[in-house]
Amino acid sequence: AALAERGPGLAYLSWFLGDLDEVAAHMARADIAEVMRGGGHGLDGDGEFVYYDTTRALGVYSQYMIAPARRRPPAGRMEGR
Repeated sequence: AALAERGPGLAYLSWFLGDLDEVAAHMARADIAEVMRGGGHGLDGDGEFVYYDTTRALGVYSQYMIAPARRRPPAGRMEGR
């Protein structure tokens, strides 16, 4: 539905941070809704992300992330290339 309403284009902006609790407190004070949160995608179960609905202020969603220390190789990666 969102694509049908907005058309193609930029969907979200991403920032890598070290503390998502600080972002959550800021967004709560600004009355900006959390849309989705997840994590555990790193090889060691670390890594975290959260999306906020900043479409009214920025025209796009905002994603904030803590990168995992070790990442999985990209899907479809061909060995030896």
